[in-house]
Formats: sequence, C-alpha cells, structure tokens
Amino acid sequence: VFDYEISYKVCHVEKVGKREIRHYTDMPPLLCSRWVLKPPVASYGFMLEDLEANKEYSNIVIRCRNKIGWGPQSKPLDPIQTLEAVPPTCPLFFSCVKCTSAIIAFTWGEPANEGGSPIVDYVITYTEVALKDNQEVGVKSEAEKYEEIEHEVSVGGSHCYHSLLDLRGDTNFKNWEIRAVTECGLKSEPTTHAPIRTKFPTRRQLVQKEILRTKQTQGEFIDSDFYQGFVQREEKLDYLGRLEEELATLPEDFDESLFVGSEGQKKAKKRWGKLKFGAAASRGLGYGAHGGGATEEQVNEQLMPGFTRRKTQFTYRIKQLEEEIDQLEVDKNDAVSNRSYLTYQMGHMQTRIIALQAEMDRVATFKGEDINSDVIHGTDQRFTVEKLKSDLIVELENAQGSIAAWKQEVIHGDRMKIEFAKKRQKKIEALKERRAAYKSFMNQAKRSRKFNSRFNKDSGDFKEKYFERWCENAQTRVRVRNVMLKVWGDQSSRFKKAAWHKWVFGSHAGAGGTLEDKYQIISAGGKLLVKNEEGRMENIKDMADVLVKLTEVQKDAKLGQYTRKQRDALEKNIHFGESELGHTLGSYERDLAHMIQGDAFLNIRKYDEAMQCYHRQLEQMKEEDDPNEPDVKVLAMLYGRKGKVELARRAWDRAILDYERQRSLATEISSDVEWAGAFMGLGEGYLGKGDYQNSRVLFEQAMLKCIVIGDKVRQARAYRGIQVSYERLHNPLYAARFKEKADKLVMENQNRIVDAFTVMEDLRARLIDTTANMGEVIQMERITAGCIRMRADRVKLEEKIEAAEERHEEQLKAVRQVDELLLKIDNQLEEAKTTDKDEMTSALIHEKEQVFEVEELKMRLAEKRKRVVVDQEEQNRRERRMKQDIINKKDDLAGLEQDLMVEQGPLMQQVMKARILRCIGLNPSNTAGNEVTGTATGGIEYVAGAETNNVTVYDIHTGDLKLVFSGDEEGRHVGEPLGHTSVITCILFHDAKIYTGSMDTSIMCWDIETEEREWVGLGHEATVTCIYVDAFKLISGAADTKIIIWDKETGLMQKLVHGHSRGVSCIQCGPTWFVSGGTEGEVRVWNHLPVAEDPKYKLIKCKRRLKGHGCKVTVVKYGKLEIISGDAEGKIIVWWLKTGDIVQKCQAHKGVVTDLQFDATKIVSSGVDHNLQVIDITTGEVLQTLRGHEGPVVGLAFDTLQILSASSDGTLRHWEWGSASKRADKLHLYDSGDNLAKISRKYKVPIADIIRWNGITDVKKMYIGQKLIVQKGNPDEPTEAELKAATKKEQNRQREAKVDEKIKLAMKKAEEEMAKANGNTLDADPLAIDSYLEKATMASRLQSDQGALLPVEYLEIDEEEEKEKNKHNDFTSLAARIKNTGKTKNQLRVKVDVKKQWEQNVQNTEYKPDRLAIADQMGLFILHQVVDEFVQRDVVKEAMANDMFNESLGGRFFNYGKGKRPIYKAARRFGNALDYAREEDVKNG
Repeated sequence: VFDYEISYKVCHVEKVGKREIRHYTDMPPLLCSRWVLKPPVASYGFMLEDLEANKEYSNIVIRCRNKIGWGPQSKPLDPIQTLEAVPPTCPLFFSCVKCTSAIIAFTWGEPANEGGSPIVDYVITYTEVALKDNQEVGVKSEAEKYEEIEHEVSVGGSHCYHSLLDLRGDTNFKNWEIRAVTECGLKSEPTTHAPIRTKFPTRRQLVQKEILRTKQTQGEFIDSDFYQGFVQREEKLDYLGRLEEELATLPEDFDESLFVGSEGQKKAKKRWGKLKFGAAASRGLGYGAHGGGATEEQVNEQLMPGFTRRKTQFTYRIKQLEEEIDQLEVDKNDAVSNRSYLTYQMGHMQTRIIALQAEMDRVATFKGEDINSDVIHGTDQRFTVEKLKSDLIVELENAQGSIAAWKQEVIHGDRMKIEFAKKRQKKIEALKERRAAYKSFMNQAKRSRKFNSRFNKDSGDFKEKYFERWCENAQTRVRVRNVMLKVWGDQSSRFKKAAWHKWVFGSHAGAGGTLEDKYQIISAGGKLLVKNEEGRMENIKDMADVLVKLTEVQKDAKLGQYTRKQRDALEKNIHFGESELGHTLGSYERDLAHMIQGDAFLNIRKYDEAMQCYHRQLEQMKEEDDPNEPDVKVLAMLYGRKGKVELARRAWDRAILDYERQRSLATEISSDVEWAGAFMGLGEGYLGKGDYQNSRVLFEQAMLKCIVIGDKVRQARAYRGIQVSYERLHNPLYAARFKEKADKLVMENQNRIVDAFTVMEDLRARLIDTTANMGEVIQMERITAGCIRMRADRVKLEEKIEAAEERHEEQLKAVRQVDELLLKIDNQLEEAKTTDKDEMTSALIHEKEQVFEVEELKMRLAEKRKRVVVDQEEQNRRERRMKQDIINKKDDLAGLEQDLMVEQGPLMQQVMKARILRCIGLNPSNTAGNEVTGTATGGIEYVAGAETNNVTVYDIHTGDLKLVFSGDEEGRHVGEPLGHTSVITCILFHDAKIYTGSMDTSIMCWDIETEEREWVGLGHEATVTCIYVDAFKLISGAADTKIIIWDKETGLMQKLVHGHSRGVSCIQCGPTWFVSGGTEGEVRVWNHLPVAEDPKYKLIKCKRRLKGHGCKVTVVKYGKLEIISGDAEGKIIVWWLKTGDIVQKCQAHKGVVTDLQFDATKIVSSGVDHNLQVIDITTGEVLQTLRGHEGPVVGLAFDTLQILSASSDGTLRHWEWGSASKRADKLHLYDSGDNLAKISRKYKVPIADIIRWNGITDVKKMYIGQKLIVQKGNPDEPTEAELKAATKKEQNRQREAKVDEKIKLAMKKAEEEMAKANGNTLDADPLAIDSYLEKATMASRLQSDQGALLPVEYLEIDEEEEKEKNKHNDFTSLAARIKNTGKTKNQLRVKVDVKKQWEQNVQNTEYKPDRLAIADQMGLFILHQVVDEFVQRDVVKEAMANDMFNESLGGRFFNYGKGKRPIYKAARRFGNALDYAREEDVKNG
C-alpha cells in the first residue's frame, strides 16, 4: 500500500421555522501520502486540518491503494462534531515594505491556524511619538516636547496588505501589533514589528504644519524661527499670509526625493532640526581649542556633541527608576499590611459565622413566638421567631459574602505583591545598568577631556614620541627579516647537500640504525637536535605506557556505570573475559599502541587522526601476521572502531561496510561479544540512513546478544535503539514499551538512590516535620458482632445474678424471721406449760398484746406452730431454689466469659485487623455545632465505619464498638437481603442515621437509636460511589453517571439527573443546590427551587461546569462564593463560583485527596499518603503537615479547637490548634414538655447535679431554648454557675463572720460590765470550766425542774442506757428527743411521707402545686429553722460544762467539728446542727 484516500461530508443546518433541515455536502477526497516526509505513507493515522468549528462531519471513510489499484472503502465512522472555535494563531511575516515621510506600507501572511472560523479582518495598532503642538519657546524636557498617541486601524478585509497614509514626517512610530479577527469575533495573539521612523518631511509638509500651529496660537503675535533660523516675533496675520503664499507655490506632488543628493536635503534637515529643538541646537557653541572661559560642561559638549542632552537623559532616567523602585516597595508593603488586616477580619468574621449558625440552631428548635437574642445587635433584644430567622439568614449571607470578597482581595493582593517584587527586581537591574552606563559615559568624557588638555598643552612631545615608536617598529621588522632569511638559507643549503649525496651514493647520508648514523652531524646544534629527538622518542614511549594505563582506568569507569547486581551478573558470565571490560588492550601479547592511540583521538573527537592510527595498526598487522593465520579477534575489534569513526562522521554507508566486516569476522570465531558490537553498529548505521525497519531488526539481534553476554548497559542501548526505530515507524505503543524497558535498566541505580532518599526524607519528616501537636489517639475496637452480643448478654446476666442475690438475701431474712417466730412460739409454749397462772398475755397470736387463758393459749400456740413449721419448710425450699438458680447463672456467666476470651483473643484480633475500614463517616452535625467530638450542643458521640459489607458504630471518645449492622449474602434466605450483599463503597453519618452505598447498587438507611434498618433505595445500575444528605433530601452518585435525589425519610426516588459523561465520584448538597465531581475531571454546580416550591425537583439546571482537573475529582466542597475540589493526583483547586475561574491551585498530597474541610482562612485535607495538610486558602501554601497515621486518612473534621481525623488503620487522632484542646460541655436545649426529671432520665444525670451545674434557683423561670449543661467537659473544673454560687457563698460567709465577730465583742463587753457590777473579774469564759455551772444557764434549766425547756421525764436518763439507745437510733434517747422536740415516731413518719410525696410531685409532669400552701409551709419552715438554730447553738455551748459531755449529742457533735471548723458553719450548711448529727450517726452505722 502506497497511498490512502479519505472522503467525508460536511453538514449544513438550515432552520425553517422551528424545524432544522440538514444538508450534506460531499467534500473532495483527500490523499494522505506526503512524499516529502521520510515515512511518506500514513500507515498509522492522518490528521484532517483546517476544518470549520462547531460543524458536523459525517460519512468519513477511507480506502487504500497498491499497484493493482484502489480497494473498497471502509465502514463509515459515526458523525463527528467539531468543537467551538478558538482564537486563531498570530499573523505571519509582518513586515514593512515601504516607508516615506507620509506613508508606511505593510504586508503579512495568513495565520497558520484559523481556529475553526474564517478570517474576516485584521487590526493594526501602533503608538505615534509626536511633537506637541503649541510649544513654548525654550522648552528643554523631552517629556514636555513629545506625546504618545495610540492608534488602531482596521484593514477592512481579509487581504494581507495595508498602507497607512497622511503620517507625520521624521516621527517615531512604535508598538506595532497586528491581530487577526475571525468571523465569530475572536482575536489572535499579536505579531509585533520593530519601531519605524518616517523620513524627513517635505517642504510642503513643513509649511502646512507651521500654518496649523499659527492658527492654533492665541493673540495677535507669534514667535517663530521658521524663516530666519532664530526666534523672532511677528504679526500673526502677516506671518500666516506669507505661509499660505508659499504653500500655493509648492507643487502637490512634492516629496522628499527633491532633496536627495542635493544641498537642499541638508537645508531641510537643518530647518527640521530647528523646528524640533529650537534654533540654538543648530548653531553650535563656538568655543575654541582652549575654550577661554568655557566651563567643564561646555568643553564636554564640544568634545562629545550631545553630551548635555545625554547626561540629562541619564540623570532623569536614574531618578525615575529610583522613584519607581521606592514606589514599588511602598506598594509591596501596603499589600502585606492589607493582607494582615484582611486575614484578621476573616478570622473575626468566621467567629461571627459560628455564632450565627449556633443561634440559627437554637431558633430552629424554639417553639414559642417571641425570642430574645443578642447575636444581631450585640445586645439582648426581643424578636419574633420568623423575623429573627430572616435576619440571621441575611446576616449569615452578608458574613459569608464578606469573607469571600476579602479572600478574593487577599489572593489578588498576594499576586500583586509577587508582581511588585518582580517589577522591583527588574527596575533594580535596570537602575544598575543605567548607573553603570552613566559611569562609563562620564569616564569617557573625563578621558576625552584629559586627552584634549594634554594634547593642547604640548602637541610636539606627542609627535616626537609617536615618531620614535614608528622607528622602533621599522627596526624590529628589519631584524626579523634578516633572521628569517638566514634560517631559510641554511635550510636550503642542507636540502641541496642531501640531494647531492643521494644522487652520488644512491642513499641518504647516515641511513644507519642510530640517529647519529641517520643524520649528518655538522655542528654542536646538530648534536642537540639529535638529543632532543631521542628525548621525544622516550616521551612518545612513556605516553604510550600512560595510554595503556588510561585504558585500565577507562575500563573501571565503564564498570562503574553498572549497578552491583548488573556487575556481578556480568563478571559471572562466561563471555566476560572475552569482552573489553574483562581485559584491556594493553594486556594483549601483541603491540596495539596504534589502536590505543586511535581510541584516545576518538574520545576527543579527532576522527581523522583516529582513522590514521587504525590504518597504521592494520598495516602493522599485515606486516607482522601470517596471511593464512591472521589475528581475527583484533581485526574484528579494529573494524568495529573504524565503524565508530564513520558513524561519528555520519558516513552511514562506510560505517555499515566496516560493521559488516566485523560481523563476518565474528562469525569466523563465533564471538558473541563481537556479534553484539557489530549488530549494534549496523542498527545505528541503518537508523542514520532512515531504514527504520532494518535498524529495528538489527537492534533486536544486538539486544539478544547482549542478553547472552550479560551486558545490561549495552542491552539498554539496544532497547533505546528499538524505541527510536518504532517512533520513526509511528508505532508509539511499542516505542513506549521499549522505552520503559530501557529506562528500567538505565535508571536502576538512580531509582535505588531516589528510593533511599525518599525513605530517609519520610523518616526525617516523621521526626521533625510534624508541625502540630498530636492530642489523643483512639484505637477503634476491632471485634465481631457476636462479641458485642456476648457483652450485652454478660451485662444482662450480671444484672440478673445481682437481682437474684438480692432476692436470695430477702429470702434469707424471711427464713430468719420464720425461725425467730418459731423460736418465740416454742419459748412461750414452754412457758405456758410450766406456768401456774390462769391467764397470760401474748402478741404471737394476733400480732398485738392480748390476754388469753393458759389452755386456750397452748392450743392456739400449737396451731400457730404447725402453720409456722409449714411456712418454714416453704421458705427453706424457696431459699434453696434461689441459691441453685444463682449457681446456674454464675456457671452460664463463666461459660460466656470463656467465649468472650476466644472472641477477643489474639487470633481473632489478627483476623479483624486484616479487614480494612474502607469508609469512615464523621457526623457533620458535630461540625455544625463547633464540636467535632459531639460532646456539646446535642451532638452525636459516635463514628461510623464500613468493613466489607458490614456497618460498624464506635464510641468517638473510647473507640469501643457499640453496634454492628451486619451484611448479608445473596440467596442465603428467602426474601430480600437484610443488609448489603457486596462491599460498601461510601458512607454518610447524619444525625442519628447512617446512609450507606454499595457495589450491589443499593442504598440503605440505618437508625442507631432503634438499631434497625429503615429503608432500602434501588435505582442505580452500577456501584454507588457517593452520598450526601441535607435537611430535605438525600442525593447519591454512582459509576453509571447518574445522580439520584431521594426522599431521606422514605427512600423513594424523587428525581434522576444526567449530566456527567463518566461516573460520579463525589457530591455535596444544600437547600437549593448541589455540586458533583466526576471521574472525567469535571465539577458541575446544579441549582433547583426550594422544596416548598418544587417538591418533586422538576426544575434542575446545571449552573456551571468547571474544568481544570486532569483526572478524577475525588472530593468537592461548596462555599458561598467558592468551590474547593480535590482530585486523584493530590491537587486541590479553589474555584470562584461567580466566574468559574481558578483562584488558587496547589499540590497537597502524593495521591488521592480523600476528604477536605475549609473555613475563611484555611483548608484541611486528607489523602492516601497517610497525611493531613493545613493549607492557606489565599496563597495555596501548605502551612502544616500532620503525620502519624499508618494508613490512608479517609475522613476528617475540625472546629475552633481541634482536628479529628479517621484512618483505615483503625485509629482516630485529635490534633490541637496551637494549644491544648479543651473538651466542651455537653448541652441540652430546653424544649416544650421538658422538665428536670425527664432530662435527668434522658442523660442519666442526677437532678441535683443539673441544678448545681446550671445554677437553677426557680424552675418556673426556665424558658424554651435555654441551654442546660448535662455533662461537664472537665469534671474537675466548676461551671460558671458553680463559680457564681461559690463566690456568693464566700461573700455570705465573710458577712456572717463579721456579724459574729461584732456579737462576740458585744457579749464580751456585757459580761465584763456584769462582772464589774458583781465585783468579779472575768478572766475567761465560765462555760469552759467544767466545775462551774451557773444556775441561769440553759444546761442548769435542763437539769433542774425550774423553768425546764423539756418535761422532767425526758431528763431522767441513765448514761449506759442512753448509749445503748443511741446505737440503735431509738426514738426514746435524749438525742432523739431533743432532735425531734418530743415528737413520736408516727408523727415523724408523717413528715417523711410528706417529703416523699413532694419529691414524687416534682417528678410528675402533670403536678400543679398549690403556691399559697407552699408559701405558708416555706414560712413556717424558715421560722422553725431560725428558732432551731439558736436553740441548738445554746445546747452545744451549755453542754461543754456538763459532766456527760462526751456521751451527749452536743458533745459528740462538738467533738466532730473541734479543731476543724466552727460548729455554726456546719449548722448553716445543713440547715441545723442536729440534721448534721443525724447524718454522722448514719455514716457511723
């Protein structure tokens, strides 16, 4: 086949009304062979170029041709739609073909590529540097003289030529650019041209310009030097008339050619120079050689014309550059300070967003109509719920918009900072260059001035000096000429003598063995020459030895290119001794000095000298060797080297001949080493000739021979040759395959070094590059579902055993009671039998004291005994049965413990750890509450995972496995599967629900509270790859390219969305939007109406398509004004949602990005490289790298205190933000229907703790939406309410202490005055003296009958009896009687019953208290407490003087508090001192 022909049709669409009619036009066939190319036949493909954009091409067929003729056409391809048009390439060959004083003509070539749309126009732009009109006389500054005028000219067609007319003469035109414009309005990149200066203007142009200037001048007079050459003032009207008269006399076709070659041109230049620079510029300075009174500037101007102007230009440019550098530095500093300010503002606004979100959560759960809030205005104000919701939404949107705008400004500022730095550096380099040029310029002026002064000072000395130098040069030339003539004459004489000697004797003089015999020595110089010649021969010999040693070094260097493994394999090969790596040329028996010398010349690329050496070696071998037995091995080596030289000369045919000779010689001796070299050289020769097919075959043969001899380096060269051959044959598949093989061999050593450095770098990073503090590391428990059931059974069994033991204890009490009753019956029956009374009292018959006749009592006791005996047997039987039941349950518990030991043993642990946690879901509800561990704001304190087809739930604080939703097997039982039947590929944990997707194409919802599966969603046709949930819907994506919206409560499909061309790999959704990423590398943003307006999601529109990832998008997150996405190559891209532009891009991970989260200032991402990265969202720089996980990190979340990461290695890790993280308090939002009892039961917290932690003083003051602490983050730290209570308590204590101190001082003063009145001096407290007891004291009144506080019978006690009664808490003891103020047991029981009833009423949600009754009771209670307080204090004080101090209630109570704290403190703490004593009695048993 030597040619191919492609035929195709183009489709033209015509719209007729709403219909589209397609017309197909046949395009002329296109031959594919290009005979100017080395491979002329397009055997592997052809590119159709210059097609139209956005056009359909169909019926594309191809046929081929050989010597016989054309073959049949192929099957047509599917119609192909070309892409949208792109800008064309720049125009070619933009050049100026003519330039006059008023015309510049250009030509150019069409662009190489029109971009799919025809060229309709060209646009030429340029800048004119023109003199300003109406200049004042004496203006010197260039900037004031000139102005730059921008021009844009449209050519008006697609032709490639254009002329600009009516231009100014002698004017610079710069910034030339031309752009091509296509039919669809796209412009190409510009093609530029060097600046152009028009020629001098004609006289007509000068006159016209002067007329225009005159007309524009205001006033009656005008200053001009147009006619006179110097400035003079003339009347404007007369001057204008003269100019118009001259203009009328000038011909219309007058141009610059009139001036060429004549004096008129000089005059025109001079006058034009006057017009530009003023008359002074053309008149000169007129200073003489010595300058008279000329200044240094004037002398420099005379010696270097234009010196002043150039110096002014230098100084102006240097000053301008310095100012620009200073301004750029200021701009850079402003950008840095502005960035700091904006970053602070973003952090502050992020804090406000968190507060707004928390307030929105509180409002969402609020049930009332009006609510107080201080988030909007900073002060507590009252809102309606709807108003507050709308205000919060607006405020949140404003905050997010502000952050996004600031973020964009920060990114722009960073870019400008970099741009400022680059510009500043360029300006600094330009300033250095200008200063150096200015320095050189001034030095040149200084040298000129110095030379001029010296020359003017004494010109005769200079002339004399230069004449002397000329004479010296002339003498030198004469002397050299005489020496050369002498040398040539002596040489000519020797040549003549030698010729005469040979003609006479038939041979040269001295043709013997030594140099003295060879040459005729005629003088001492001849002997020296002979000696030098002998030295040269010695040097040649020494150099030959050096070359031999260098060949040894070269051999070692070549071996150094091999790895140790390759070198060992090469040295063990049987052909190693035959190769040149196994020996050197110097080790041969014969002399190979010429070959060694030729190799040296070849290495330094002196190919002619190398070839001469190889020829001399060949001649030497012909002379020394027997023609019938030549040294074939050396000959093969020699021809191989000759082939190398010819390859270096690019003489391919000669090289092929030499290598063919080497191959034939290798065949004679069957040398694989020489075969390898010959095939390699032949392959390179044919490759150079362009015969790629033969070169490929020869390289393959060389590769096989290299494998035989074990030479990996030369084998890699052969692979490389095969690769190049396949590339030239347009077979990229095989070329890539052999390139990979060659790289593997060549880079083996380098790859090992790189791998070693990589490992070392990783170890170093693990040691010193962990830039964040790692907090708690939690190992997730890896056990089976059976182990969980066993643990639950063990807990239940332990509870049952405990309950059974309690019942058994109660039964033992019942048995003892029956035994005691039986013993009492027997004792009373025995007493009745032995008594001589007629009647007896007994409480055993009717459980109260009654009087019976003795005989009747005996009979009734006997009957009672029989019933008690039967009851005793029944109670004993129950006790034995309960005891046996406990033993059986303990046996079951022991068996269960053994099973648990097996389940938790090392073997099962090893099996479970081998199961990788493919997916881990952290609950986003915790992140919304700014507490990733779920301990606050009603969060979820669990984390979900997936291993194979099982769903596992772990405690987020301990890692304990709490729940397992097991997978199922297809067909294991009748009905639908109870779980996933294949591997779970995605998981989402939202509130108390877990949503999972699997390779079985199903989606399942699991409830962790009911521990049941709620629903199954079927609709996808391939693996479900991603799931996300918001408040209204569940949305999923799969490998079948579909996106499905589900009802998250029922699992019913709501909407099926198409858009991605390949599988959907990640997704996120919100109330009116969702964003998805696909494996084709595209991110799509979708919009829909709110659920209330469109419950079936009928109107879904793709708002934007973001293209920038070159691979699969693995994670995508939505912001208010930006989208952040990560891909499979570890890149993270920040998109600006409004425009779709890429704001920031960074390389975050080495591999797939698995998850990310961001806020106003940073991005935290995780990847399969086991790391977490903290990235500055504005600069894209990696701020921190968090290392520690030993497996891919598959989930993360962060709040203001810490980062929580989850890895497939089975660990949860806490990372602290800068300082130690503080665990937050767990909160409950008080709702309608809540009460303290219900909250206590829900969180298993005592009511007293809730009251104490939250400072609740009145339940009626609690309101809906109030946040209650139900679990302290740090149990050792008090809450805010506890701190306030403690502070208030301390203040009360201090106040009471001051009052007590005042009372003590008053009492002491009164006692002192009483003692003075009685004539006694009170030195100490009389109550402290045991022997002294005043009758008026309370103790005296208690012990006497006069004015006693209690009846006399309460005071008549026995000490031992009192002690015994106190031990049993008897109500008849003195302590009990004083404590209870004479009340009976039944009266106290009523009080206890009332207290219990009050507690029950508090816990009862329907209880409505009688507030009036409670107020009365509270008043009486406070009154009794006050009275009891004073009575008890007096009792304790007076008891100190009582002889029964240690045994009395007051004594025991006082002793407890003695030395520790005053008694009244304890009294106030417990309400009264006697309650405290009761507590101590209970504690002491």
